[in-house]
Amino acid sequence: MIVLRHHGLLRNTRLELVDATALAPDTIRYSLHRLEAIGAVRIYGAQGGNRGSRPLVYTLTDRALELLRG
Repeated sequence: MIVLRHHGLLRNTRLELVDATALAPDTIRYSLHRLEAIGAVRIYGAQGGNRGSRPLVYTLTDRALELLRG
């Protein structure tokens, strides 16, 4: 199972990809834009911290699994 966590404000968001199946989970941290650039995550919805903006939706891709496996 992979858990995707979100840290910080939307404009300064960081994500963690956590391999929860490992005994000692490997955690890889990337900036949101870096994850999108390498194809590990697809981002939908509004960006920015304005009131009323829709929350972002993150979709993991097969590339995320490759990163977790090394």
